[in-house]
Amino acid sequence: MKARGYVVRTARADERAALLMFAVRTGLFDADGAQALLGNVLDQAQARTLPEGHHVLTGLSEAGVPPTGWTYFAPDDHAPGVWNVWWIGVDPEAFGGGCGAALLDAAEQTARAGGGRLVVIETSATDATARARAFYAKHRYSPCGEVPDFYGEGDGKAIFAKKLA
Repeated sequence: MKARGYVVRTARADERAALLMFAVRTGLFDADGAQALLGNVLDQAQARTLPEGHHVLTGLSEAGVPPTGWTYFAPDDHAPGVWNVWWIGVDPEAFGGGCGAALLDAAEQTARAGGGRLVVIETSATDATARARAFYAKHRYSPCGEVPDFYGEGDGKAIFAKKLA
């Protein structure tokens, strides 16, 4: 799939280390945290043991080059037509270059094709994720609230949603 000038495709096993490193380079995770939270998803995707409808996609500036970012998203088991974007990670050296937008577009297109009516994104409410929250707002995601201290003391969960046309 081509989105916003990026090639968006299913993640490959040989990209695992690079994809986890994006999370570390953002400063949001240490290597152990990235492995624990995101490595398991990548391993399940490669083993084809993720539940049906779960997608792990990478964004590349052109075919044949290493990925610039990746996303993990899935339909919500408890709300028909609702999809969750669990992760969008972009190499910090490529911030602002369009990869995140291409990945978000691909997630929305996949959700629409799967009968999606609403996409939900949750993220930390700390200063460290202010750029991510601004990115979601720029892409017409509405802030829907915050759960204080969700991820830890002083680290609330910010919730965004977008109705799909």
